[in-house]
Amino acid sequence: MALQSSRFKNNLRLQNASNNNPTLKLGEIGPAVQIVQEALVFLGYPLPKSTKPNGTLDGVYGTETKKAIEAFQRKNNLVDDGIIGENTLAALDAYFIAGPRPVPIPLPKSPPQYELKIHLRSTALAANSKYSDPYTDTFAELLRTGRELMLSNFYTAKNFYKKYNIHLRLLTEDILKLTPEQEKELSSIEVFCRTFGMSTEQQLLYSLGPATGPDEVTAFFVNRMEDISAGELRGCATYQYTHPVNKNRLPLLIVSQVVPMCTQILAHELGHLLLGADFIPAHSEDPMNIMYPDQGLVNRPNIVLDDQQVAQIFKSPLLKKSLNL
Repeated sequence: MALQSSRFKNNLRLQNASNNNPTLKLGEIGPAVQIVQEALVFLGYPLPKSTKPNGTLDGVYGTETKKAIEAFQRKNNLVDDGIIGENTLAALDAYFIAGPRPVPIPLPKSPPQYELKIHLRSTALAANSKYSDPYTDTFAELLRTGRELMLSNFYTAKNFYKKYNIHLRLLTEDILKLTPEQEKELSSIEVFCRTFGMSTEQQLLYSLGPATGPDEVTAFFVNRMEDISAGELRGCATYQYTHPVNKNRLPLLIVSQVVPMCTQILAHELGHLLLGADFIPAHSEDPMNIMYPDQGLVNRPNIVLDDQQVAQIFKSPLLKKSLNL
């Protein structure tokens, strides 16, 4: 089927989809999706979650876009499968072929923007002679890899939460120098991640570095950690820890360096802190959800939060509304 309207006919991907070769469906990203989103909004199917602060559509075929397509299909007596193929594109195209164009429906107002403050700390260096000399290759290599791991996790998390109008603000990043004794004790950290208890290694780790505010997340990057009941972990969120200096009860998390090619661990653990200790289920059964327990060896594409998780996260006291983003 050849598309006829100027809105659709000049996009090769949409032309292919109009012949089911292949169809457009959940998970696709790109200009073709954005064109369809703009048409949906124009026809009265708002997409607030997919609308950027500047009013443009994000071009991501997510759950919201799929539901809008299903609503359009039902209204036009089509199979409401949420897939954009020959019949659905023909129906969309027909609205824009001829005749006076309807008055555009104004785009929804930009949704509120939120800020989450975060500190990054790594125990990659020690203060003994092997590591402490800043003029050695060993020091430079550890500094580079320790900082790269922190920042790659941070920017992965930053880009993920930005989709939900949550902006991660990096306050500090530190490579912590340890004494030889501290390095030995923290080389493999025993954690209590499924309970509210805390191991001596956790308490030592959390006490390192300057005190932070009660609404500021501190993420520690360590070599390895293990939970007594769950075995080796890649991440662990601690909801309540009282700092020995300022007595603040702090939201903290730990990220292990055991799988450096997967940089979505920080985003996952931040999810636990934002959802809160009482949120059920803590993990999702959907492999495309950021809260899926098995993070894999490499990053997963197109990860998401579900509607229930998003609603709960916006209740978190760690998020602050911001007018300056």
